[in-house]
Amino acid sequence: RRIAHRYLDKYACLQSSKEVVEDALQFYMLPMDLQEHLSSKYGGPLPTTWYESLDQLKSSSTVDDAYDCGKLWRLLLDHPMTSYVPVQCQSCGHVVPDQYPTKQSDAEVGLREIAPTGDELELRAGWFRGPRKAVVF
Repeated sequence: RRIAHRYLDKYACLQSSKEVVEDALQFYMLPMDLQEHLSSKYGGPLPTTWYESLDQLKSSSTVDDAYDCGKLWRLLLDHPMTSYVPVQCQSCGHVVPDQYPTKQSDAEVGLREIAPTGDELELRAGWFRGPRKAVVF
């Protein structure tokens, strides 16, 4: 609940109006396979944008001309728009494993240990993202 309220507070502080957000949701076309998946999962016509997809969820959660907020929330949490996306390299697309303990060694993931230099010497352990690439020491 705390996280949801934090997002609501963040949304309330944004300078974007409701119309700006709706325009952003209507801007991109959904891929055809995603449109077909959403149509088969939630019923109704093929949604072509995220905005139409959200309208589809709203109509699925309407009871007696009023939203069932709990049902809408459950539908939204299960929706592909809010599904988990693993961390991956932006240049090559390699998915970074995020399970603990890892099944791969640090070398297989692309991490290596190097001695700290300069200002890094004050750090005792952990990640350092400075002028060099991300490393563990």
